[in-house]
Amino acid sequence: MNQRIEIATPFVSQSAWEACRGPVAPLNELPLLFGGLDLSSVNDLTALVLVGYRGDKWHTHCRFWLPTEGLSEKSRVDHTPFDVWARQGHLHTTPGRTIDLDFVAHNLHELFRSHNIRRIAYDPWNWDFFKPSLLRAGFTESVIAERFGAFPQTIKSMSPAMGHFERLLLDGRLVHDNPVLSMCISHTTIRMDAAGNRAPDKRKATHRIDGTVALIMGLAMAPAAQVRPFDAAALIG
Repeated sequence: MNQRIEIATPFVSQSAWEACRGPVAPLNELPLLFGGLDLSSVNDLTALVLVGYRGDKWHTHCRFWLPTEGLSEKSRVDHTPFDVWARQGHLHTTPGRTIDLDFVAHNLHELFRSHNIRRIAYDPWNWDFFKPSLLRAGFTESVIAERFGAFPQTIKSMSPAMGHFERLLLDGRLVHDNPVLSMCISHTTIRMDAAGNRAPDKRKATHRIDGTVALIMGLAMAPAAQVRPFDAAALIG
C-alpha cells in the first residue's frame, strides 16, 4: 500500500533495464558517437543521448536540460528529484524559466568540438526554432546538414528503431547509468497500429519520456550512418 510501483504496461521491464546498468565507458574512450535529440516545449525536459560502441556494447551518455528557475517547484509537482539530479550532475539547467535554446546549442557545439560525433537524429518538431541557435553557436550550414538528420516521430519510423533498441537491451549489449534516463524509460508506454507497428506514446505519458525517444533515435543512427573522417575545424566555419 502507498508505495510507488511500475506503470501497468511499461515498454521496458524494470528487470531488463536494470540488468544493463553501468559502468559506462568515458566519452573520450568512445572513438565514434551517434545521438538522438528530443527538444522540449517551453519549460519541459530537453534530452540528448549519445551512444558509442566499445567491448561489444553500446554505452550511453546523456545530457538533460531543464530551466534553472522553478526547478524545485517542478520537482515537487512531478514528485521527481530533478533538483537532486541537477546537484549530482545527471541533469543540466539553462538560465531563466524556459529552456534556453542558445544554451543547449552551445553545449552541443562543445561536445562536437571535443568528441567524434558523426550523426544526431532529431524530432522535426521545434527544429526551425533551434537551427538558428546552432548557427549562432558556431555550427555551419554544411555541418548541420551533414551531422543532423530529421527523424519523424511516426509509427513507420519509430517501430523498427524500437525493435533495434529492444534487441540490444535483451541481448545485454546496452550500458546505462543515468537516473534521468531510467525515469524516462520507466514511464514509457507505446501506441500501436493495426499491423502491430509501435511508437512511444507521448500523448498518454504522465511523466517525461524524452530520454527514451532520444535513446531510440540515437541507436537507430548508428548502423545507418556513413563513417567518414572527422574534421573538428569544420565546426567553427
